[in-house]
Amino acid sequence: MQSKSLTETLRFVRRLDSLLIEEFEALKKQNLEIFETLQPEKVKILEALAGLDVSAENLDHPKLQQTLNDPTWNEITDMLYNAGFNEIQPFWRNHMFVGAIAVK
Repeated sequence: MQSKSLTETLRFVRRLDSLLIEEFEALKKQNLEIFETLQPEKVKILEALAGLDVSAENLDHPKLQQTLNDPTWNEITDMLYNAGFNEIQPFWRNHMFVGAIAVK
């Protein structure tokens, strides 16, 4: 992953972080109107992050090492870790029925 891509990824992660804080504040105040206005931007950011090709399978070893040693990558992973993404994803993967119930 190139430095430019990492910088762009960091920009997305920072904005996602602030959007999640804004969402939380809107929900605390039970202001669904503000919450709903944040959704389109959040979806765009999540789609952009999902579209990034950062899996180890798609990087040769030198590029992977270069990415892992980049301070920007460390900042990205730290922000995601601190936001709880490492804990949330396995929970939802193991409890997919919750999503089905929520849809009903």
